[in-house]
Amino acid sequence: MTTAIRLKPVCLISILLILSLILIACPQRAEATPATFSDLSPGHWAYQDITELVDLGVLGGYSDGTVRPDRPVTRQELAKICFSLFPGAIPAIKENLSGGPDYPDIHGLWGTDFLLVARNIAPGYTDGNYRPNTPASRQEVAVLLLHAALLNRNSYQIADGNLSLLVPQPTEEAWVKLTSYREFKNLPEKYRQANRYLEEDPRKENFSRYAGHIFTNLNTLVLLIEMQILRGYSDQTMRPERNVTRAEACAMALRLMKHDFPTGRNLIVEPAVFSLKPNPAGETTAVSQTLQKLGAYYQERYQDPLLRAKMLYIFMINNYSYHWEFIDGITEPPPATVEYTIKHGAGLSGNFALLYAQLADQAGLTATVVSGTAANPSLSGPHHWVELTIDGQTIEVDPTYGICTGQDFFNNFKHWGNQGFTWEARDRKKV
Repeated sequence: MTTAIRLKPVCLISILLILSLILIACPQRAEATPATFSDLSPGHWAYQDITELVDLGVLGGYSDGTVRPDRPVTRQELAKICFSLFPGAIPAIKENLSGGPDYPDIHGLWGTDFLLVARNIAPGYTDGNYRPNTPASRQEVAVLLLHAALLNRNSYQIADGNLSLLVPQPTEEAWVKLTSYREFKNLPEKYRQANRYLEEDPRKENFSRYAGHIFTNLNTLVLLIEMQILRGYSDQTMRPERNVTRAEACAMALRLMKHDFPTGRNLIVEPAVFSLKPNPAGETTAVSQTLQKLGAYYQERYQDPLLRAKMLYIFMINNYSYHWEFIDGITEPPPATVEYTIKHGAGLSGNFALLYAQLADQAGLTATVVSGTAANPSLSGPHHWVELTIDGQTIEVDPTYGICTGQDFFNNFKHWGNQGFTWEARDRKKV
């Protein structure tokens, strides 16, 4: 039997008064309303994308009440968007990478915390700067978002100390789609010219099926095209180096967040670190000034000479790429000069040994370029590396093998000697 409780009129009035005061102090939460900006109207094509990311705390406006949707997104803003939208990527990077390259222009900024994460997988420029306020390209935006999304999904592996992504293999149709854009029409011919032997396609007759074996740096781009995260223009161009507006970056970010990754297909192992080329040094800055400025920065920041040498090595292997098209027989060899390497971000062992040695010299270290031959489990022939003299000890450094593999070839030749690597010196020349 339920007993009803009868309240006296005075008590009832008191309770109602208390309840009304509580409701005034703690109003009911209304439906969330989109953030308003003076320069963003509901008629803007990216209005929904922008307001959604603002509500999620991924994108912020400016102090003057604007959001500037049509302004180019900067590398610093891109880093915030990426790692705010895919926060799981942050521990994946911090726990599995010992620390990325250092740049003098990433410290003391509003986005420094995001840049310290981004530098691990999206390096800076070949002149030693990150350029956080430089506009990000279409390819850079799309690829960094993709890498962050895969890390956020735990789609990665650790092997031999390297962080690699597990990327769904693009379809043959997606490779054909890539070659429909003007910038990539010559890829099938380059595939046929390549002298890299493929057991699966020895006559180089099936580009669309096996292109990813040779053009490994394009696998993620092709996947983005397949997933329609990155779309071409009506004139059949892709324009991967075109600047991207803040609105376009928001659209790509949400497209990727809401898109299901392809399932039930082979996964390919790709380096988590990508370096988009070209990343030239400033055209108006002489190479000698670039080397002096960068060397002085590392000498001042890293007092311990061994750590300084290692940080220069990390900078080198993250900001430069090997000239594979020469090895594949597609192009002529690049000039073995520091000027070429800094401007184009690519080269062969002679380029990288000379550049590392000159950087070390500018950073107050004693460096010797060694010429000779080397062999590893897949290739042998003429080679160049560097010997440093630190506290009376010889420190051997091979930036080329580090650039090619992403692995550590700093002062550990004995370790790699047990893995089938050999180095035989012929000449030595101090810088």
